[in-house]
Amino acid sequence: MKILFLHGLESSVGGTKPSFLRELGHEVYEPSLPADSFSESVYAARAILESTRIQLIVGSSRGGAIAMKVCNGHNMVLIAPAYKKYIGTGTNLAHIRMKNHAGSVIINHSMADEVIPLKDSEELLSCENVSLNVVGECHRMNDPDALDALEQSISLLG
Repeated sequence: MKILFLHGLESSVGGTKPSFLRELGHEVYEPSLPADSFSESVYAARAILESTRIQLIVGSSRGGAIAMKVCNGHNMVLIAPAYKKYIGTGTNLAHIRMKNHAGSVIINHSMADEVIPLKDSEELLSCENVSLNVVGECHRMNDPDALDALEQSISLLG
């Protein structure tokens, strides 16, 4: 499957999750997302979506917020999406994005997340076609249970 992977603020190209996806046999497109410019990061993600037939978007933390900005009907797996920080302080903007989104969304989020509160992801459950898996040891979501949940989420949406 062709996957657009959008990494988080403290992550970089070639991290644990995209490497895991490649090991599963997926074709992973992973742009470098400049930490100092959200708009340039959105542009980088859109450029891949316009040039490649992406089948699924996976966004982690800040990458989850970018995914929400560029989704345009694609199915998505969001990993502890930091949408409140980058899209808006309230849920209204995020809900508008999600309600206009025709694809399905699975959110994976750890109860022990020390960066993005689980309640932020729970608030998105009021949108159609959104489900939530509470899994993982921390915000990084690179422990075996979190990676298994990522694999299962992709299988469900692929």
